[in-house]
Amino acid sequence: GAIANQILNSHFKNFKIQGCVYQIGPHKIDENNIDWSFSKTNALFCPDKQILKIWEDYLDKVRKSGSSAGAIIKLKASGLPAGIGSPIYSKLDSEIAAGIMSINAVKGVEIGIGMQAAEIEGIENADEIFLEDDKISFTSNNAGGVLGGITSGQDIVA
Repeated sequence: GAIANQILNSHFKNFKIQGCVYQIGPHKIDENNIDWSFSKTNALFCPDKQILKIWEDYLDKVRKSGSSAGAIIKLKASGLPAGIGSPIYSKLDSEIAAGIMSINAVKGVEIGIGMQAAEIEGIENADEIFLEDDKISFTSNNAGGVLGGITSGQDIVA
């Protein structure tokens, strides 16, 4: 990862990748409370100051009962231009999913809103493209920054 990060930073000056624990057991963070810098200051990589104590107490209880807990990790890559990837075969989202699935104990990967897309209609799910001050913008990032296997220029979220 460190070598890949050096290569990406040498090609894309604004490239940044961030990660945090998003959920432990039934306890999910509040999206509005994400503080990426806070996630680097605690042993649980928690980005939400308000839920850290809940996670610590929950994990202590689970550990003392002789069990364990699952977690969800959130990754965000920003600063990549539109056009990276391929529309056929080595699609960027399939490469991301394959890489993440190769990590021990990982059982699922979502790009963007993932399976939540099944709960909404297509018109709500579509990341509508529009021009704003001669710059391409989107109404949302439900696809997680990858459209048709190619970066859209938005943050990549997995």
